[in-house]
Parts: sequence; structure tokens; C-alpha cells
Amino acid sequence: MSISLTPEQEAIVQDRLASGRYASAEDVITDALFHLNQTDEEYIAWVRREVTAGAEELTAGASAPLEPLDVLLAEARARYHPKSH
Repeated sequence: MSISLTPEQEAIVQDRLASGRYASAEDVITDALFHLNQTDEEYIAWVRREVTAGAEELTAGASAPLEPLDVLLAEARARYHPKSH
């Protein structure tokens, strides 16, 4: 597989290589993908916790007024993808 990077992305890779922390561009990309996957897993776990808590509250009859979906999504994006477009 081959990928194309924007000039900004390539600069990030070059900066990481220049730092000496990585031996190759492949190492930079591998590490970035590892962290992306970890963030995604944390996001999924957060959604599951929130849904479970909400379901338990509904079952117990102790539900609170719901926040609008756009507010919840904005909170999730800010927490798990702060630089998303």
C-alpha cells in the first residue's frame, strides 16, 4: 500500500524523524495509527458507559432530562477528537 501525504503531514513526519525518536517514516505512521486506534477504542468505551448509565437510569425511573444530541456529540468530539474537522 502506498499513501500520499499533504505537505503539512509530511512536515509532521519529518519533524518526528528529526527529533530522533523514530528511525523511519514507517515508524512514525505506525505509532500514529496505534494512537488513533487507542483513541477510537476509548471513545467507544465512553459511548458504551454513557449508554449503559442512561439505560440503568431509565430502568430505575431516575432519568434526567436529555441534553440535545448536538451537545453530546460536541462533547464527545472535544474529548476524543479535539482536532477533528
